[in-house]
Amino acid sequence: MTGKEVSPADHPDKVIRKVLKELRQAGWKLHKEGHWGRLYCGCGCLTIPVPGTPKSGEQAAHRIRWQARSCPLPEDDPRRRPGDARR
Repeated sequence: MTGKEVSPADHPDKVIRKVLKELRQAGWKLHKEGHWGRLYCGCGCLTIPVPGTPKSGEQAAHRIRWQARSCPLPEDDPRRRPGDARR
């Protein structure tokens, strides 16, 4: 994690903001990196780029949510941090 932590409310697209808020509540961290930001899985095994100005906010939000489900650790794994619920 290189950039500073940012709030989902800082994102310009309201559909993506909603997904970012859900993931933050589930234990993901959002940092200012790349073109807009990057999500870091709570267990540290996955990162997801977050575009700042996607062609379709709905498609970008769907992609972010879909990629977040691919965290390889099962929900009952003791290495998974509390609050890392899958959506």
